Amino acid sequence: MKAWQKASLIGVLLLMLLGLLGYHIQQYPAVRWLVLWILPMSLTYTTDSNGERLHVDTPYYVREWPRTFSTNYFDGEILSMEAAEQRSGLASVAINDDQKIAYRKTKRVKREPYTSPIDYERFGIKVNGIYFFGLDADGQINRLLTIEQALLEPVYIKANIHVAKVRSAEKVIRTEIGPAYFSYWPDNGPLKTIRGFYVKSNGYKRSWLFTYTQQEKDESDHEIKSQAQTTPFTADIPLKILGIKADGRYLLGVLPDGSAGFPRPELDALEDQRHIELWVADGQVYRATLITFVTTGENWTSYDKDGNYLKRWGYDIENGRKVEWQQKFDRSVGQRGGEWVPPRPQDQDDD
Repeated sequence: MKAWQKASLIGVLLLMLLGLLGYHIQQYPAVRWLVLWILPMSLTYTTDSNGERLHVDTPYYVREWPRTFSTNYFDGEILSMEAAEQRSGLASVAINDDQKIAYRKTKRVKREPYTSPIDYERFGIKVNGIYFFGLDADGQINRLLTIEQALLEPVYIKANIHVAKVRSAEKVIRTEIGPAYFSYWPDNGPLKTIRGFYVKSNGYKRSWLFTYTQQEKDESDHEIKSQAQTTPFTADIPLKILGIKADGRYLLGVLPDGSAGFPRPELDALEDQRHIELWVADGQVYRATLITFVTTGENWTSYDKDGNYLKRWGYDIENGRKVEWQQKFDRSVGQRGGEWVPPRPQDQDDD
């Protein structure tokens, strides 16, 4: 038999086997269950504690538990949006192609009673349920939100409407938000860097970059503290050119010449030193504010080859003056294997 004849025969036999397997999968649930159980065993993927699979580069809401981020791999439970919305501390995570955590984005909120009247009829609400509303620049309800949209808002109203009556309502105010991005050494290696920041509702911002060696030892830390300063933005904002068509809140980039740039994702805008908060109403610029993060302090930490503390140094801006400082880690004192000498009161919150 010639080679091409053998190849043709093998191909026909494989098709017959596949057809037979497909028939049995359709006819016998036990066979279908066995195939669906065996096939994933040959694949590498991540599941949460309930067996739900995480897909690459897809954000999932999770509890803000330290154990969730204690390794390079996700170890926790995926939350539904309904469960996520009820939490005061929340994180979203995504994994990369190597199944390791690519980033986590955290936020905290506070809740307070909302007693102002809610004209829900203007939004066509006729069914009992929980509803979410967005606010305009003056804090007035101006639109109906999905739960997914509400989770992205800095402030929103949550109302329980039943039998044409508002049973209860609360104002949910975000108090802190920030991401952390993870990178790894090549060839599926250990953690290389953690870069991130968080911003509080009072304008305080803390940014950091932590680096690690290929031996999984601490290498260096760099942190920057800053405070937001706001001024009215009075230059022209060409809404049509920037592609802004709907009313609402937008965060714009700032171009090198100081003019308004295109709308940016919120975390991208907050990471920059400057951005513009724009409110649009009735198709016009209602309010525009330039927000600038001004550095108030910066510090670095170094480690030895074994990942042990060596020294910390930096500066703080105090009453307009730059005050430099430096510390060494003394392992002969303290209750936890050493302390920074001399201690600084302003380090207590950081630690």
